[in-house]
Amino acid sequence: CFIPETKILTKEGYKNIENIEPGIDQVLTSSGEFKKVLEKKKYDHNDKILSVLAGSKNVKVTEEHPFLVLRNASTDDRETLIEGIKSGIFDLEWIDAKDLKKGDFIVKN
Repeated sequence: CFIPETKILTKEGYKNIENIEPGIDQVLTSSGEFKKVLEKKKYDHNDKILSVLAGSKNVKVTEEHPFLVLRNASTDDRETLIEGIKSGIFDLEWIDAKDLKKGDFIVKN
């Protein structure tokens, strides 16, 4: 889960997650396309909040929030990593925020 005030990229620009409207807003998906939000869930919880560096942004999420990552890459060159992912050379896996390790390359959050 994301915390309130998390910026989400919509077709009209960035909006706070709590202002996203199902059936109206289209958000950028992990496939790189904008799609209409079908439903929004809100949870009242006391989960620990983690701050994760995803690219150049700090993202605050619950411990169970999944990230699509590349582990144990043989390079830290971003372009080489992206090409390796696109060509299928590197394997990706979904990892909960609490299980991320230094050096994991976050593809999607």
